[in-house]
Amino acid sequence: MTDPVQKRKGLLIGLSIAFSVLTLTTVGFGAATIFLLATNGTADAAPSASPTPTPTATPGHASATIQGFDVSAVSDLSVEQFALAIPSHSETANIYALLTNESESQAADAYFDVTTYREDGRIVERGLDIVYVPPGQTGVLQVELPEDLSGVVSIVIEQTIIDWLAPAVSGGAEVVSVTSTGLSDDFLDVQLTSTLSRPVDGADVHLIGYVDDQIVGVCELWTDIPESGVSFEDLCDWSPAVADEPVPAEALPDGIEFEAYVRFDASALE
Repeated sequence: MTDPVQKRKGLLIGLSIAFSVLTLTTVGFGAATIFLLATNGTADAAPSASPTPTPTATPGHASATIQGFDVSAVSDLSVEQFALAIPSHSETANIYALLTNESESQAADAYFDVTTYREDGRIVERGLDIVYVPPGQTGVLQVELPEDLSGVVSIVIEQTIIDWLAPAVSGGAEVVSVTSTGLSDDFLDVQLTSTLSRPVDGADVHLIGYVDDQIVGVCELWTDIPESGVSFEDLCDWSPAVADEPVPAEALPDGIEFEAYVRFDASALE
């Protein structure tokens, strides 16, 4: 027969061991929690500045100050000009860059990261754009910026991938006329003539407005472009360049000139 005293001692020893294991587990969990908090930081901490994952550009660096923002770009394409513009119906700005492919025989299909930074070097937001540019032509990069730009001091455009391809199309569109609609500050009437080597369905066309070589606005339309030599008309969505006195669509200044640039989708050209 089992001695009751010995039985109680065995039970107490078992409970003591179980309590010790529970205590060590709790301490370990607490330490792990402290470690995670220390390494991850607070939930709302902004990410640190970092380079793009796989920068591929080899040529030099282009930079400018646009409406108080330091804008820079690195690409194998020649960076001609930057612009910052806000659609009349929106409060969100877009950053634009004109990119020229200096190759005489190959089209460029280039991927870009566009990153906005705070003064302390932290990232506000990072966007992506893909630009296909036939040989010897200029294309337009366009990325929407954060709605709140109050903490942004710089915008960095970095090429991450570039493929050199046999050209699937050449040419673009020539501007015949651009006029106010008389109805809205959001749109302009445009007439264009195709110079494309083949018709293209569903192309994004940007009309860049210049006064004395300065960009004062960007007008955008999505349309089918016919074969070369055929004219077509449409409405484009006007975005005044960010400035102290933005140019409204209903009051285009004398002497304004427009250049048209077609944005191609490489996958749609195959």
